[in-house]
Amino acid sequence: MAQPLQDIPLSYSCLHLALHKSHRFGPLTRYSFHRVPGNYGMLHAVTASVRDISQQKEIVAAGGGLTKNRAFFAAIGEALERLSLRQHQYLGLTAGRYTGKDGELDPNLLLQGIDQLTFPLVRWHEEMEILWHHGSELASGKLCLIPAFSLFPNAAAHTPDGKLLYANTSTGTATSRERNAAILSGIYEVIERDAFVVHWENRWAGIKKPLDSKSIALLRQIESRGFDVSIVALSTDTGVPVALAAIADKTGYQAAISFGAAARATWEEASFRALEEALLTSFWISTRLYVDGTSYKEAQDRMTLLPEPSDHAYLYGFPQATEKCRFLFEAPKEDDVRFANPPDKSVSNAELEWALERLGSVRAICIYADITHPSAAALGLYVIRVVIPGFLPLTRGNVRSILNPRLVTIADALGRAHGKDFGFNPDPHPFP
Repeated sequence: MAQPLQDIPLSYSCLHLALHKSHRFGPLTRYSFHRVPGNYGMLHAVTASVRDISQQKEIVAAGGGLTKNRAFFAAIGEALERLSLRQHQYLGLTAGRYTGKDGELDPNLLLQGIDQLTFPLVRWHEEMEILWHHGSELASGKLCLIPAFSLFPNAAAHTPDGKLLYANTSTGTATSRERNAAILSGIYEVIERDAFVVHWENRWAGIKKPLDSKSIALLRQIESRGFDVSIVALSTDTGVPVALAAIADKTGYQAAISFGAAARATWEEASFRALEEALLTSFWISTRLYVDGTSYKEAQDRMTLLPEPSDHAYLYGFPQATEKCRFLFEAPKEDDVRFANPPDKSVSNAELEWALERLGSVRAICIYADITHPSAAALGLYVIRVVIPGFLPLTRGNVRSILNPRLVTIADALGRAHGKDFGFNPDPHPFP
């Protein structure tokens, strides 16, 4: 049952502060806490609805977590991100061709590596007039223009005549009360996806690494509810700890296998978050399997088109697909994985500077754009889109990044084999 807005618990200090200052809740129209049944009872689930004042249709998003606060903010953040990504008309986009002038981000950097033979895509070309959005390079603070097709994947904001173009660069989106916190979350999302795609396409196993007491306690709690749990570290040339967790069903009534991943400043933070994400994914996919009624063959057929990202995780909810991803956890023993020394978090912005330094160590540039919808800004929130050209994105269906040189350069840097020699993974990835 939806709760009236005035009954939001006082612990949600961000929204209460916003209400006190502005006497409104901006785009938030309703939210609901949901009972999570059965083996997922340790989770909290929330749905939230937002609506722009000029739109009649609401945007609904779901969020979850091990605490009510986390679930609530996850749902609100996801809803505001969707609103900001779709309501691009507020952002002052400019139209023009790429001229190569200083400050224009080369669209070619956002299109690397697509194996275009697998799917007919509308591709950018140099004579095409496109829309641009203002952004900044994080390291230098230099202003730049970013092709809108890399920022707004599902909105008609790519060309003046409404064409939708396909970008092939990894992006991260986050909502926070602080701009730098949102940028940092976006960077971690990009690094996490990049590391996973490298392992998936090259068919690498992750590396087993000891867990701290907090993650062990969560793992055992999940196992006690009818799951097998696996967790490994993913290798990356950035030195940022990345954890990958998988939760496999033992009861026959839940999603067969589901994944969660996280990049953080420490292995302890990354592993705990990955376990939470894997459990959440298992819950959402189990719910969808119960409601949807789609067969495994129908789920497979979606992969030949341009599926929604969630369709990838849905496919692996079927037991027929589980063997395709077992290799990720087949490391025979614990091995060393090189993590960079963590930052001193007691120092303001030290973690963001550390993350930027890790990207600089592999000659990657980080660009961000503030895409905050005005009604989200009225709540004192920031919605930030991070773009790191050249890093591997989570692709959809048969549109893959196997021509991206990063699949090979990371392997060479880490001394591991790559798919260019023995063939890349032909199966669709299982990541949500």
